[in-house]
Amino acid sequence: MLRFADVSLNRDGREVLDQISAGAEVGCLTALLGPNGAGKSTLLALAAGELRPDRGAVHIDGIAPHTVRPELLARHRAILPQQAAFDFDFSVAEVALLGLSPFPELREAEIRALLDSVLGLVDAAQLAERRYPALSGGERQRAQLARVLVQAMAAVVHGPCLLLLDEPVANLDPRHQHLLLAALVKLCAALPLAVVITLHDVNLALRYAQQCWLLRQGRLLAAGPPDEVLVPPLLSALYNLPVRRGAADMIVFG
Repeated sequence: MLRFADVSLNRDGREVLDQISAGAEVGCLTALLGPNGAGKSTLLALAAGELRPDRGAVHIDGIAPHTVRPELLARHRAILPQQAAFDFDFSVAEVALLGLSPFPELREAEIRALLDSVLGLVDAAQLAERRYPALSGGERQRAQLARVLVQAMAAVVHGPCLLLLDEPVANLDPRHQHLLLAALVKLCAALPLAVVITLHDVNLALRYAQQCWLLRQGRLLAAGPPDEVLVPPLLSALYNLPVRRGAADMIVFG
């Protein structure tokens, strides 16, 4: 569904992405890993159509996202940035329903069912009437996740959807990290959905992702299944740290 073909991007005179070629398929959760400043968020912005490449091409189902009007693109892809600025005194349910703005045709019964389903997925049903400004950081993250999941689940009714999540487990406690990633895997298996997420926790990627991309200094170091990519030699080169496999096949740094 998502294709990067020899994509390069220059910003402020610096090559931040250099000849990236990779693809993410429907039914697959792809984890994008790399150190700070590697270009992960920039790569997602290209996929979202927020930036256009200087060289190469980006396609979602054969269409260059930066050429599509935002209101139409929003019916085929949803994105959660690292920091979703939001200062309105909305309830969590109202924040989640903002994800339906590209879909004015939905009926009230469909909206209610979709909202209930997504709030359950992110364990936020009990937060539905809480005011967003009064929430903790983790609760705000779950509200924003509900918003983009509502959008994605409304989109898949019309065809495949690309879901882009930039550090979605940031601010989440371990329980909610696992709940979210397990839910994304189930959604990928059940719906015409392709998910690309950035992560810093290698062991979460090892457990939940179907494929991994390793990005270092704007270049793709490796791409493939976690068992082939999340291995000590590649991870050591990626993070410039000693890496070994520990008990229960966990990745251990240092």
